[in-house]
Amino acid sequence: MAATYKAIQTITVGSGGQASISFTSIPQTYTDLNLKLSLKSTRTTDYIDDYNLSFNSNAANYYWMSWTNYNGTMRGDRNISPYSWIYGNAATGSHASQTPNTFGNADLYFPNYTSATNYKSGLVNSVTEQNGAQVWNNFQGNLWANSAPITSIALVSGVGGNWVQYSTATLYGIKNS
Repeated sequence: MAATYKAIQTITVGSGGQASISFTSIPQTYTDLNLKLSLKSTRTTDYIDDYNLSFNSNAANYYWMSWTNYNGTMRGDRNISPYSWIYGNAATGSHASQTPNTFGNADLYFPNYTSATNYKSGLVNSVTEQNGAQVWNNFQGNLWANSAPITSIALVSGVGGNWVQYSTATLYGIKNS
């Protein structure tokens, strides 16, 4: 079967930035969701910014395992407390090592998001670089231990940062035809 993608909504952060990006009233007419991100944060205390994603305003029962490549060195990690769907990479705003005007990118895939009987799982692939000398690539397997259909998604920058102007998130619905 051929899968068809349809853009449900694109959010582009305007002048002055914003603390979160939210998709609400997600249609329940697709089989899967795909969220594509291009993000930069105002955070200045690290090379990359972590960000948190939650479904349906629920802050509990999230688990993930990640494999990170930092300049060719691989490491594995997992969350030990179920606080967020994702630990992702986004470019920071003004850290001295950050490449100016470069955004971190991520691709998040949520299969079977409308099911009312199964826990939700998904995949995340994110990447960002610093001044052409360093690169972070993160790949994750995720689980939300909740059987509720996903009707909203919120994305918040970590440690109090805001998303800067031109940060973009596009949510796609996928149908099998």
